[in-house]
Amino acid sequence: MRLSIVIPVYNAEMYLEHCLESIIKQSISFQHYIEVVLVDDGSKDRSSFICQEYSQRFPDNIQYIRQKNAGASTARNVGIRSARGEIIGFVDADDYISKDCLAGVVDFFESSSEGVDAAIVRVIQVGHGSNTERSINKKFENGTRVVDLHNSEWFDISPRVAPSFIKANVAKSYEFATDVRIYEDSRYLGEVLSEKMKLGVIAQGAYYNRKHDENDSSISITTGASAEKRFYTDSPEGVSLYLLESSKKKFGHIPSYYQYLAIYEMLWRVFHNLNDPRTILDSKAHAKYQLINKKILANIDDDSIIKYEGLSRWQKVYLLNIKHEENIVEAATVDDLTLNWNGFELFDYSKNLQVMITHCYSVGSKLVIKGYYVDFIEKVQPVILVNGEEHEEVSQVLNHNAVPPSRNLLEYDMCRHTNFTAEIPLLSSKRLTIEFATKIDDQYVKAPGVFVAPRWRLPKANWSNEYIFNRGVNNIVIAKNVTTNKLIMYVSAKRNRATMLAYKKFKSFANNYNAKNPAQKAVIKLAYIIRSRLIK
Repeated sequence: MRLSIVIPVYNAEMYLEHCLESIIKQSISFQHYIEVVLVDDGSKDRSSFICQEYSQRFPDNIQYIRQKNAGASTARNVGIRSARGEIIGFVDADDYISKDCLAGVVDFFESSSEGVDAAIVRVIQVGHGSNTERSINKKFENGTRVVDLHNSEWFDISPRVAPSFIKANVAKSYEFATDVRIYEDSRYLGEVLSEKMKLGVIAQGAYYNRKHDENDSSISITTGASAEKRFYTDSPEGVSLYLLESSKKKFGHIPSYYQYLAIYEMLWRVFHNLNDPRTILDSKAHAKYQLINKKILANIDDDSIIKYEGLSRWQKVYLLNIKHEENIVEAATVDDLTLNWNGFELFDYSKNLQVMITHCYSVGSKLVIKGYYVDFIEKVQPVILVNGEEHEEVSQVLNHNAVPPSRNLLEYDMCRHTNFTAEIPLLSSKRLTIEFATKIDDQYVKAPGVFVAPRWRLPKANWSNEYIFNRGVNNIVIAKNVTTNKLIMYVSAKRNRATMLAYKKFKSFANNYNAKNPAQKAVIKLAYIIRSRLIK
């Protein structure tokens, strides 16, 4: 069995040799099993020279084709038409593959030739300080296999054509859309997979996807730019909506794979995109963009949005708000400690309630804590328990606050937080255990953890490098020894190294530092340990 590897090349002189050497030095014979088709898309650097050099060294195994700059889709189409192998694979010029990668591909197709036209290998992101497994690699944990794309497992999709390997007769039956420049490979692969709705998962080997510095002078022809108009016009209509509507026409319904693929594309375009489309599109184009997104969501089942594990709870609610043109949280009900809407559980207060602390300081004999409840607190009554009980002396002021809508897709808020300011008397003769909870049907439901707002929310000058605390804190405990007039802080959390280090350092401070105002000093250390802002 012979493999053809199609590589579109554009200004990749820094990485091209590494890419080619990774293919030439495979564990299987390069001369016997492998063909490389290099399609130079009008490079302006030394890429053309490198391509020619390698094609001259391996004239029977490396084809070199040069074309005027026309984009990745055209380059790949040319490569597919020129490929002579029984299996066609795709590698980008700035990426590379592991030594055993193609051996795994050959073994798979020789043993699983029936019922499957395409297969993928796992992706590892490298470069620019990264060397990590992609989250979509969970599918490989169960070993090499053939999976059914109707299966709900496919929230964990792999939309890129690299690192895919496709039977040549099927690969040559389709073309990359040349009028789509963003996620065009998702469209091509989606069409290929519609033939049998089966995909091979090859656990052996890996594809190394290079992450680039923003200032890298090398420009990949496969890289999209979210600051460009096409980012909001190509992929929503030309990929997501196209695949949803065409699969519905072909199957009579929309398989979960295409729904999850559209959600995946929307996840990156809407939620991971730092640019505001309203600053890039004119009013007419933005109105069309909104309409297309509504059409996409109309073709996605509520169940698919709820089950998609890559979305946060608020992101799921946000998409459902747009789809149904209403605030579904306002229509939801609280039953048995959970928030429910249309038969779907949106939130479990006993498991998911999060409290973020942003400020912690003392005023006289009072401890002041400021922060926010992250999720859905407006449907229940939040309370602060001191030593397990509500106290009239404890005050809590709430303020529902929408996240600024600068990156909103439509008119709905991305999410809402409920800010709070709590004042708690520092009792002179008691240990103070402070817990955050909600009161539902006269039952206290304690927050599973108290966390600290992410570092980017607060000035760096207010952080201590001495104490590192990355875990959630179930309780914050302040105990005062009335004899020595000293305070000790306790945290109830997992016994990890950072927790114990923070506790031991604080305990040493509290036992040995004889301050005039021990409450103030204790709160200062507490603020450092939970990594919150100190207001003097």
